[in-house]
Formats: sequence, C-alpha cells, structure tokens
Amino acid sequence: MRVLFRTATAALSFVLTDANAATGGTVLVPQFEPGQTYSNVFSIMHSIRADGYDEYARRNGGSAGYTVLAANGTVWRLRSLWRYDGKPGGDDVIELREGGRTQCTLKTDGPKDCQPYLDGSGLVYNPALWGVPPKELTPGMTWKMIIKLPWELGGSNRTEQGTVMSIDRSGGGVVLKREGTSQGFFGEDEPTERQLIR
Repeated sequence: MRVLFRTATAALSFVLTDANAATGGTVLVPQFEPGQTYSNVFSIMHSIRADGYDEYARRNGGSAGYTVLAANGTVWRLRSLWRYDGKPGGDDVIELREGGRTQCTLKTDGPKDCQPYLDGSGLVYNPALWGVPPKELTPGMTWKMIIKLPWELGGSNRTEQGTVMSIDRSGGGVVLKREGTSQGFFGEDEPTERQLIR
C-alpha cells in the first residue's frame, strides 16, 4: 500500500515571553501546570485508490478533555476523558513522557501500560512524529521529519515535510502542516486488508 500526500494540520496554543521571537522551545514544548484543562476535537479522512477500482473513503473522529494533574520537566500526568468513533468512551489517567514520545496509561493496581504515542491528533507536539522542534519558527519555513513506526496517519519509515503555515503572536497560536508519502500498513488498529469494488 502506498499513501501519497497525506496531510495533517495542527493548531497549537502558546504564550510568547518575547514578542519578537517564536522559538520551538517556547511554542511547541508545553508549559503545563496542575489544574489546567484542554480539549481536543479531531476528524480524519482516509482514502485508498487503486487503478480500476472505486475509491474507498471513510471518516472517523473523536474528542477528548484533559486535566493536568502533575507536570515535571518532560513528563506530564493528565486525566483524559475521551470518545473515539466506534468505541465506548474512556476515562484514563495517563502520563506523557520523553517530551510526548511515550504514553503510559496508569493502572490502579500498580503496573503501567507504556507505548509509543502515535496519535496524529494528540494533545502535544510529539517529536517522534514531528521531529525535533525547529529553533526559530517563521511562517513558510519547512523541515524534514522521519517517522520510524507505523502510526495513526501512515506507515513506517516515512519521510515528511513540515511547514509553518502561520503564527498568531497576539492570539497565541501556530498552525503547522505536514505532507509526505509512506508504504505499508498504518498503526492504530487499522486492518491489513480492505475490499475494493471494481
């Protein structure tokens, strides 16, 4: 399977300490504090095309509400109330570790279930999916990223390009775009076979 020009945008909120500079460290690395709340609503369109077959297309979406329970450097503990298409809702306590690269679901009986954080619509800028934050952000700038694992929006070992679409210094937001290609199967429980209509 080859996926062409998969595009996703991310809108991130931030507070600038210096009105003249938007750096990756101030904009893309969250400055969480206990008690803060955030929400996330997403919609993903997925299509498969092959010569001689009708296009297969579907959309799925979901939402989540987060409350910050603890924040320490690059480890953030949050309560997550979520709903994802086709699945019952959930209420979890999670930890995002390694600056957003790993997500652990905390269990009341002790063990933690940790795995790579592969959500294309996640709460934070994930360096495993977006690359190391560029030092300085300016509209129109681009950078390359390599994603090693299959994830929500594509297969493994893919190279993509990120672009800063806009920076709203007064309102505190940045819009990023990603584009690229991949081969192979997606993560996130996607089936490895699809029936297409000829």
